[in-house]
Amino acid sequence: MKIGEIIKRLRKAKGFSQMELAEKIGITYQQLQKYEKGKSKITVDRLIDIARALDVPLSAILSEIYKKENIEIYSEEEIVFLEYFRKISDPELRKSFLKIFEQLSKK
Repeated sequence: MKIGEIIKRLRKAKGFSQMELAEKIGITYQQLQKYEKGKSKITVDRLIDIARALDVPLSAILSEIYKKENIEIYSEEEIVFLEYFRKISDPELRKSFLKIFEQLSKK
């Protein structure tokens, strides 16, 4: 299933019009229409915005795409953790966090 079709299905299931969802994510309804029809590529950042606006985990959208592929999908918590981790600019602090999580995972 194509990503635009998934977005359209989820949007309708949540009861949003194209105009309502587009406003929630800060784009025109025409751009959302292009996403849903597969005429424009969707960035990961935009996909995250759409998932949040629809109040669904990003993995709900991605899992539809990869159902047949047997690819592991990250949970919403893992995605959020990765977003925060990437914002840590100090390499030593990043290493420290990794050591902490390594120790926590052994318990």
